[in-house]
Amino acid sequence: HPHEVRNIHIALEAANIAFKTGNEFAIETRNIDKDALTFGISDTTLVIQNNLSLSKIGFFKNEPKILITMPENISVDNLYIKLSAGNLRGSSSTIQANTATIIVGAGNLEFEKIISQNTEIKCGLGNVAIKGSFLKNTKAEVGLGNISLGIQGEETDFSHKASVGLGEISIGKTKIAGIKENSAEAN
Repeated sequence: HPHEVRNIHIALEAANIAFKTGNEFAIETRNIDKDALTFGISDTTLVIQNNLSLSKIGFFKNEPKILITMPENISVDNLYIKLSAGNLRGSSSTIQANTATIIVGAGNLEFEKIISQNTEIKCGLGNVAIKGSFLKNTKAEVGLGNISLGIQGEETDFSHKASVGLGEISIGKTKIAGIKENSAEAN
């Protein structure tokens, strides 16, 4: 039942992950042992995570693939996504969250529509591209990677704090690039 899920916790590594819209939460996997993943609803939290490090299993003949089905236009208290490596592509469905935390190590993450009150995005070597509305506080940190936030609505509707290593952060029309630690705040 979609209304029972108040939190989404996804922590995955070294896989190609895609979301699609459906009637209920479901997961399909290819080239991954079922025992390697936890998928289920614990209390009010949907949990999808690796039980053992996929990178320690060795090189893959076939790349692990995960397809996550989610109801359309879901609203949660907390959205947590951690992607160590690999690719994650969100569906066109909207995810509304009070708090969204997105952490990307060396992967690529793309979401069409996230509406979040409080957003924290950390990106190491990877790329993060998210379109949506980031309503109150947005904190973005990047090392060597790139973060791109496409803003729907007025850019004056939110405040953001950005920290850049060697990478680049673009929030709407604002671009922040760094070779050293740069910090920019706007309200």
